[in-house]
Amino acid sequence: MEDANGKIMTQPEKIEYILSKCCEYFGISRDKLDEPHYSSSKLAEKKRLIIGVLKDNTILSYREIMALTGYKTHANVLYHYKLLQNELSDDAYGYDKTKRIYKELLNYLKL
Repeated sequence: MEDANGKIMTQPEKIEYILSKCCEYFGISRDKLDEPHYSSSKLAEKKRLIIGVLKDNTILSYREIMALTGYKTHANVLYHYKLLQNELSDDAYGYDKTKRIYKELLNYLKL
């Protein structure tokens, strides 16, 4: 991935870019990622999409993503990542709205 100047980004630069642009896309501050929430809340849905982007486009582990997104255990991150994968699947239970938002987010990030 390249930055605006055509220079290839390092992993830390890419991670920072993804986090800042995702927060910008959703209209939330980075501090909001550390706030506790219910799994069914709007913030959890946004964080689930951010987890998916980070896991699919970086070399971060679940523990590293945990630290960046404010979860207490890596099992929470794994749960939300698997839930997102189910929502994005082409199975009968896939969620069209989630698929559309995820594609728009990737397009916004230029990934």
